[in-house]
Amino acid sequence: TTSIQKWLIENDVNAQNKISQYKSFDCTHIRYIKLEELIGRDLLNYKVIAVVRDPYERVFSAYNFYKKGAKKKLVENYTKSTVGVDVKIIIAKILPFWLWVLLYPLKKTSYFIKSRDNSILINHLVDYDSLNEKLPKLMEEIGLKISSRIPSTNVSSEKQKVSKKF
Repeated sequence: TTSIQKWLIENDVNAQNKISQYKSFDCTHIRYIKLEELIGRDLLNYKVIAVVRDPYERVFSAYNFYKKGAKKKLVENYTKSTVGVDVKIIIAKILPFWLWVLLYPLKKTSYFIKSRDNSILINHLVDYDSLNEKLPKLMEEIGLKISSRIPSTNVSSEKQKVSKKF
């Protein structure tokens, strides 16, 4: 998630170095298949933690992210083409949420956590809503300690207004 990547960049020198090696793609919503590509068979030596989020919240967050311009760069010199992002920005700025959500291609969570052979090789699954409660415990189990809260990134001020409508 963007929240975890941002937290790692700000709090862990090793993570800063690792993440900055991959300037040609966005590490924030990385697929397991991409990890397999980058790390190879060594990936099996890592503990992989996936964070899942309520689909409605994912779509609403994406809508607001694009509507606000989607120009946040977590990794310096990020080099991926932004043509698709620019189109999503224009569409989000023009359409109301209810119409945008009908057009937005929401990927299933399984899209992110399946390996090349369609197996699921992640070690832990954490719900985004309980991130600060469960992630520190998991990290401690694998020998790492989180000493601060992971702040939510891309939180919309409109969230409460919209959730009350539904």
